[in-house]
Amino acid sequence: MGKGQLGGPFFQALSECPLLTALTVNDASLGSGIQEATIKHGGLRELHIFKCRALRISVRCSQLQILSLRRTGMAHVSLNCPQLLELDFQSCHKLSDNAIRQAATACPLLAKLDMSSCSCVTDETLRDIGNSCPSLSALDASNCPNISFESVKLPMLVDLRLLSCEGITSASMVAIAYSRLLEALQLDNCSLLTSVSLDLPHLKNMSLVHLRKFAELNLRSPVLSYIKVSRCSVLHRVSITSTTLQKLVLQKQESLSSLSLQCHNLIDVDLSDCESLTNAICEVFSDGGGCPKLRSLILDNCESLSIVELNSSSLVCLSLAGCRSMTCLRLSCPNLQHVNLDGCDHLKNAAFCPVSLLITSGSYVQCVCVCRLLEYQ
Repeated sequence: MGKGQLGGPFFQALSECPLLTALTVNDASLGSGIQEATIKHGGLRELHIFKCRALRISVRCSQLQILSLRRTGMAHVSLNCPQLLELDFQSCHKLSDNAIRQAATACPLLAKLDMSSCSCVTDETLRDIGNSCPSLSALDASNCPNISFESVKLPMLVDLRLLSCEGITSASMVAIAYSRLLEALQLDNCSLLTSVSLDLPHLKNMSLVHLRKFAELNLRSPVLSYIKVSRCSVLHRVSITSTTLQKLVLQKQESLSSLSLQCHNLIDVDLSDCESLTNAICEVFSDGGGCPKLRSLILDNCESLSIVELNSSSLVCLSLAGCRSMTCLRLSCPNLQHVNLDGCDHLKNAAFCPVSLLITSGSYVQCVCVCRLLEYQ
């Protein structure tokens, strides 16, 4: 329900509905405008108040487990909900840092908290919430410019989102590393972040997108299964250790020049348009380089590659399309079945030793000028 004015009579009537377990109110004015809007109910489990307006809101629901006040304009909120597990303050711009702190710390069983786009939130509030809510496992503090996380310790966190936080820097990683149970971490659009060095034994998913000053990544996690790195224009060094990662995409990282991988189950790698990669990258993907199960490797438009020499017993597909500086290609890959050389028009010497090999290059005769092609055992 929503629209219009919902005053005291409406909230008093709620108490006469003992079987009510869920209530959603959208785009309404709560209370009289000068008085507190009080919601009191003994059986309510879920309460969603979305995009509403009120001076003060008081929620007193002994069985409430989920409360969302997303995009609601209010100056103060009071909670007496001892069973509350999930609390959503997203885009509650009028709430002060102190009001958010008092509300969250009044919920000792809280497991999930979203206070993204609450610009007043500080590290002090995070510390107090951590002390008062020992079961907190998921936190979204995105778009909170006053958070640095440098002195915050939340060892119980499993899911942490800090997107577009101007205060997050490389020094913040020390505190984040304290959250040893983390399984998911998002640091997109943190404009001052220059490096990430983390050793998190339970981390499965990580996102690093549009980090303008981000230059180095050093990540160790045996269970890492997904990592997104995109639009990091100055990133030049990446080191990843994982026993479960199967696919790695680092497209268009034009400054990337150093890559170290210890990923024993890695199958697919895409390094398209990484124009600063040097010939040394071949050692990473050859036998003994840390990727023993690699089957597909894409190095399209890596224009700094001049000599490509790979010795891999697992590699099946290789693409070097657009590597215009490559003059020499040596492949000792017995299981290699497909090589794409489209646009490699400066290739002069090539040597292969696969049993069955399909070479494609668009118009093969025109695009690839191979002066010496040797097939050997």
